[in-house]
Amino acid sequence: MISVTDWLTILTMAYWHKQGTNAEGATKNYTSQYEDFANKLAADLPQEMREQFQQRAIAKRIQLERTGLTHELIQRRQVEQGNFESTIANSSTRAQSYWGDNVNYQLEVGSAQQQIAEYGKAHGWTPGTGNRTTK
Repeated sequence: MISVTDWLTILTMAYWHKQGTNAEGATKNYTSQYEDFANKLAADLPQEMREQFQQRAIAKRIQLERTGLTHELIQRRQVEQGNFESTIANSSTRAQSYWGDNVNYQLEVGSAQQQIAEYGKAHGWTPGTGNRTTK
């Protein structure tokens, strides 16, 4: 039979392989699988061992959940960063194509500036500078 530690390792490796938007929500799924596994093991234990096992299983679940949620956050931020960089690169390409068309050029630049401001606001940058705030 597989141990709790081995099962945790398997689940941890499984969600580390979830990248980008595929990582979104994976923690809940893997935490649920872990809880089911731990509950099955606990049911087979003698009563005097069950409570201590369940306390350890809960601690391990919390660890699994924290690690998973951190991974999901990192993956979400990487997707956001990639989308932002692509949007700015595309906007730059479009602006270059408006050479000689000042109105459309200005509209494209304004759109890019707005996108930068919105991304910056969502990520704690100082308004108007494109830099992160220092705390």
